[in-house]
Amino acid sequence: MTFWLLVVSVTAVLGSCETRQGTGDPLGHGPVVRVQLFNDRTTSFELSFDGPVRLLALPELDLIWEAIDGGRFRVELVGESLRVDGEETPGSVRFAPVRRGSFAVHRPGDGGKERRFRGIIDLLPHPGGLRLVNELGIEEYIAGVVGREMEARRFTTEALKAQAIAARTFTLYHLRVGGPMRLSESFPATSRFQAYGGMSYEKPDVLRAVRETAGRVLTYDGKLFQSYYHSSCGGWTASGRVFNERDLPPLQGRQCDYCEGAPGSEWSCEVPLWKVERALGSWGAQKGLTLNGIVDLEPVAEKDSTRPLYIRVRHGGGAFEVRADRFRSLVQEAHGGLGSAVFDVAIRTRDDNRTVAQFTGRGFGHGVGLCQNGANTLAEELDHKGILSFYFPRSSLMRLY
Repeated sequence: MTFWLLVVSVTAVLGSCETRQGTGDPLGHGPVVRVQLFNDRTTSFELSFDGPVRLLALPELDLIWEAIDGGRFRVELVGESLRVDGEETPGSVRFAPVRRGSFAVHRPGDGGKERRFRGIIDLLPHPGGLRLVNELGIEEYIAGVVGREMEARRFTTEALKAQAIAARTFTLYHLRVGGPMRLSESFPATSRFQAYGGMSYEKPDVLRAVRETAGRVLTYDGKLFQSYYHSSCGGWTASGRVFNERDLPPLQGRQCDYCEGAPGSEWSCEVPLWKVERALGSWGAQKGLTLNGIVDLEPVAEKDSTRPLYIRVRHGGGAFEVRADRFRSLVQEAHGGLGSAVFDVAIRTRDDNRTVAQFTGRGFGHGVGLCQNGANTLAEELDHKGILSFYFPRSSLMRLY
């Protein structure tokens, strides 16, 4: 998650908290969210509806046809034309169930796997593929986020409640301008924003956690803020400075001894040095920096923390620093394997004369805000309110709707 900082007053969001008529939101009230499913290269798939569904032309919402008994429909992009069951449609369209319910998406290459979602689905053709956008009420969306972000069978109810409130606050923060999202707008369904899996990831404990916290958000000084979260911090949560944010008290980072031994909390990775040099070289060139053969990589920790804020890169022509989380993302794109930005690194030459950067690290994710695995351990002694107070100090809980 890499976003800008803008603390949003709660009153600015309250004006947008109405569910759009026709979408349905059995999990509670709140604004409508639009989220893009899959990627822009999708060109064909099938949609299944258990009840009556209408096909509407966008943006006017003119009725094209209605299938009273629902059914399964093949959608494909042929050239620049969108076709539904072989019939060409006028540009972008919407499948809107007449009654509250769900729909299923079947994609080639998924091995027959069915992915089920609530709400409605918009199909927006664009060069090279189709954009599938799921529009639904925020509480339905939060259920799909919590279920995807945290496996219910492994996490306790109080940890799930804390996650639901953090995810809801994060979402409402990004709806800060108020009013419904436009057709051209949508959130990613990936960890670039929040991982969203739809109804397929809704387990009973997840639904309970979302229902019992519906409308509740975190605030600081009466305002929403970016309530980040991650899998495990590795011993110390990071400050919001990871994302170039000012020192907002709830995001200052703190020691956390509760995620030790969690899945992915310890890792190691060997990366060919030339891949690191290529990744950093491309990044440096955009900033007017020249990289002349890496000599050493040195993590530079934050004050009173074990988390590095920067990685100092020493090379044949001098040295420069890159933010630790940015360094991690660059290496991830080039090679993968770095679970977090908390690591020790050594440059060595292997027996086959290949030079590599050997990383040994702790934690998984960017480390800011709620530590999901730590929250699960804390739930043995604290409720969700206590968990949120621990990871977001000086924040307050508020019921927004």
